Amino acid sequence: MEAVYSRNIQRLTQTFVTLSLGDIGEQVKLGDAAQAKKRVLDMIEGNMIVATIDEQMGMVSFDTEPDKTSSQQLLLRLTAQIQTSMELNNKLRAVDEQMSASPAYLSKVSIQERQSRWGEATDWGAAQGGNGDEMLVCDGEKPPGFNFGGGRSA
Repeated sequence: MEAVYSRNIQRLTQTFVTLSLGDIGEQVKLGDAAQAKKRVLDMIEGNMIVATIDEQMGMVSFDTEPDKTSSQQLLLRLTAQIQTSMELNNKLRAVDEQMSASPAYLSKVSIQERQSRWGEATDWGAAQGGNGDEMLVCDGEKPPGFNFGGGRSA
């Protein structure tokens, strides 16, 4: 009989959007609204139906388009997305470590750092008459009175 009651309530969800607890009890032959409420609550908890009960009004609203994905499926999908994100993070970290150790990258960063401190590297090479590979080494700043003629002025 329990299965018959449950099946009849499931049929009501396909017919009605909103129904009173008294009407559910009457149509399913449960007796009264209290028994109908208990049965509907059990079915909601068992994921047999998707509905909400307005206790003040004594009405049950059935969800006509319940979400087809269960919470277990959502959890599995979320876990897979987290795993994919972690794998991408590991790949990105590996590429970052490779690039950080690359001589070409370190050379470029070094040149950019010198340019930000002392100006264009090409200006230094042209002023020294070289090919731009020679760089002056100082404590991070241009020496006072330094000029591009290769000497110091007083």
